[in-house]
Amino acid sequence: MPHNYTPTVKDWLSLLLLILLWGTSFMFTAVSLQSFSPVGIVSLRVLIAAIILTVFMYAKGWRLPVEPLSWAVFLLLGSSSSSSGHPKI
Repeated sequence: MPHNYTPTVKDWLSLLLLILLWGTSFMFTAVSLQSFSPVGIVSLRVLIAAIILTVFMYAKGWRLPVEPLSWAVFLLLGSSSSSSGHPKI
């Protein structure tokens, strides 16, 4: 299958933004470990991500589910993925 896709300027800018966000994340984590505990840093990162994703979701017109079964599945997935294979802090 031939590859005929040529990256656009938007593609390159998106890649540059990704590199900046990803690279600075490690730098800020290293700096913040001097003042905060690892649990505090993780909690803040999760909180910021949840706020950003919720704002994005509502901007797109999506809504959070109200069914208890959905939240039970979210709880199961969240607790199993964060505890599987990782040592506790």
